[in-house]
Amino acid sequence: MRLFIITNSYTYGRLNWHMHCNIFVMNRLVSITLVFLGIFSSSCGINKHFDKQKKPEGYVRQFSTTDDRFKSHVTKFENHAKIKTGNMNFKINDIPINFGDTENEQYVGVCFSYSDGKKEILIKAIWWNMASNDAKESLIFHELGHCALDRNHNEDHILNSKGEKIRASVMHPAIVSSRDYNEYYDGYVHELFTTDKGILTSLFN
Repeated sequence: MRLFIITNSYTYGRLNWHMHCNIFVMNRLVSITLVFLGIFSSSCGINKHFDKQKKPEGYVRQFSTTDDRFKSHVTKFENHAKIKTGNMNFKINDIPINFGDTENEQYVGVCFSYSDGKKEILIKAIWWNMASNDAKESLIFHELGHCALDRNHNEDHILNSKGEKIRASVMHPAIVSSRDYNEYYDGYVHELFTTDKGILTSLFN
């Protein structure tokens, strides 16, 4: 009888352990799935202009310098700007970019401005660590479009030669897909700094 009780206790313990393991694994899979969904359908802000936020009086900027991991993207943005705008002294100036709280689970990047005139960009680290290089650059260019170029969202679409509806600007509220950003790169960069969709339209067709 004692052996029977011990055996069943052991069996129950094993079953209970397996149940907890299965629940843990399922939760991890759900978390990973949600992250991937976030990468492929990420938005810098669901509502129009929502990722270009002006903080209320009394709030101060969190950072004064840019994290080294973003500096190559900033340099690339500035180099494009010099060519597209003709201003060979173009700099984003005092707009630090860092990992931080975007203040909404669905926002992967936000341009914050403050009552003292300062600005900063905060990026969600969990998204960044899973994203492709093209997606990373597209996001940084988008947020700098807000903070450095003072651009708002552009929700235009253009049909390509295959009849696919493609986002017509890096400033679209949802991040341009890595495939489209890579394939139509020259057009996206040109539109970002000039708002002219001519090159992008010709590349689509």
